[in-house]
Amino acid sequence: RAAKEAFDIGSTDPAVSARLAANLGNRISQAVDTGLSPTEDLSEAVELHGLAWELTSPEDSELPRRASNLSALIANAFEAGLLTTDDLKRSLNLQDEAIAASEPDGPDLPWYLSNRANRVAQGVRYLVLPPESLLDGIADLRRAMSIAGPGHPSYVGVLSNLSSLLSEAVHAGVLSGSSVPEAISLAEQAFRSTPVGSPDWPRYANNLAIRLGTGVAMG
Repeated sequence: RAAKEAFDIGSTDPAVSARLAANLGNRISQAVDTGLSPTEDLSEAVELHGLAWELTSPEDSELPRRASNLSALIANAFEAGLLTTDDLKRSLNLQDEAIAASEPDGPDLPWYLSNRANRVAQGVRYLVLPPESLLDGIADLRRAMSIAGPGHPSYVGVLSNLSSLLSEAVHAGVLSGSSVPEAISLAEQAFRSTPVGSPDWPRYANNLAIRLGTGVAMG
């Protein structure tokens, strides 16, 4: 409520308005995620994050983060059936903008590269991109790994994402079955690096089980 009241009051400063719009958009998307608001409210969150991105100057250090957040929110709204494949293409373009606006080897760059890989995989699944695009996503994740390194907050997620994309590329016929052992190894690293009580633990455990199942099926 406080975020909405602040946004409704408004500001003549674009930077302040952008921050208020982003904050309100975050509150709405969080309410949807926790079941407090209907899924349809994601459309409003996308509009607010879009406004925040439009009001952010190219020199503002928040531009990469806002472009990436808008990209992810558009992708979520698309999955919810609220947007079109053209919007999905836009989400990939926004992620490209986030990467281009980031400092080379900056601390947030691995997040943006990993998010871009997610958008690529999503685009392939919905036939917006050709299967060969998975190789671009894999390259993004390898770059993210080289920048982040163990100990970076995004590192374990990057391991898991790379494992998944390698597996998807094998199933799509873009990579051979020789990539399956690496996919299993990466999934195992992600799983063993995550405490049992972590909210990510079930997902990484499931990913490892899937990768192991693929390895058994392929002999």
